[in-house]
Amino acid sequence: MRPIYIWQYPEWPSFTWNDSRLISLLPEVRNLEGKIQGMMDGLGFKL
Repeated sequence: MRPIYIWQYPEWPSFTWNDSRLISLLPEVRNLEGKIQGMMDGLGFKL
């Protein structure tokens, strides 16, 4: 079973991550964030 929480990983608390992989995902995250904000605005929420 795959861990759900970060503390459940065997490497915790000495975990590492791949900066280049995270950086490559940022444009997609920002795009999705904008879509969500647009939908919320359409529902009358002012962000």
